[in-house]
Amino acid sequence: MRQAFELYAESDVESARIRGAHVHQLVRMAPYLMVSNLMGGLLVWLAAYRVGGVWVTLWLGGLSLLATLGLYRWWRGRHRLATK
Repeated sequence: MRQAFELYAESDVESARIRGAHVHQLVRMAPYLMVSNLMGGLLVWLAAYRVGGVWVTLWLGGLSLLATLGLYRWWRGRHRLATK
């Protein structure tokens, strides 16, 4: 397990390039991940509404709020250039 994280401890140029590529991929995938979270939450709500009632609805509301805020933040920062 320790070897998997050694890349993030190095300070050479190649490690920095790889870390930057990882972050770029996460940012690029953010809207798809947020929408998939919303869809998964909706499926859980549909399956568990009769059992959980209002609590499942509140959970879905919280999940929706967080995913919507994540999408909004992604939308605002999508053209921002990285700085050193």
